[in-house]
Amino acid sequence: MAESALVALRDAGAAERVIINRTLETARRLAQRLSASVAPLDALDSELALADIVIVSVAADRPLLDRERLERSMRQRSDRPLLLVDLGLPRNVSTDVNEIDAVYLYDLDDLDGIAARGRAHRLGAVGPAQEIVRHEVDRYERWLSALDAVPVIKELRAHADALARAEVDKQRHQLRGELDGSEAERALEALAHALTGKLLHSPLERLRREAEEGRGDYFTDAARALFDLNEDEE
Repeated sequence: MAESALVALRDAGAAERVIINRTLETARRLAQRLSASVAPLDALDSELALADIVIVSVAADRPLLDRERLERSMRQRSDRPLLLVDLGLPRNVSTDVNEIDAVYLYDLDDLDGIAARGRAHRLGAVGPAQEIVRHEVDRYERWLSALDAVPVIKELRAHADALARAEVDKQRHQLRGELDGSEAERALEALAHALTGKLLHSPLERLRREAEEGRGDYFTDAARALFDLNEDEE
């Protein structure tokens, strides 16, 4: 548990980590994996004076850190706050150290309460998350339904474009008398494109909306009938 807590601190950006263990070699092996430094057990008091967070997890039948030791340490720290995390079972830190100013102790019971609140918070987020999923699924299904209208939209645009070009072709000889040949060709192409866009803008937008609402089949069939479109046309 202590190793997991050290990994979390490292990942959270703790700048310096010191490991103290009764067996120095064990501390060195752990420190090597976590890019930490080591100190012997008899350096505990001096390290307590320097640390911001102390995680304690040892097998012991009595607390390793008691009120007397912590009060002595706090005098050396000039009452700089100290956070203690007791992961031992039985406890490694005397519960009365919480009565010392600027000392904050969390044990397994406290951590379990924090975890329970975290679980409750996540459960509370389930409803809004499901609503987001439902909204996105509905949006996707409407987009998918709209795809059914794409072929007839292409057919309708091509049909209208052909009609516009045919109409302009009738006037081509008149325009050539007033403009240079290449300029007249460009003007006619632009005219045909503009006519197509203006002619089809409103009906195409309506067709897309109806397809999104699931009424695409009716309106695409109606469009084919109204504009005399052939399903086999490209």
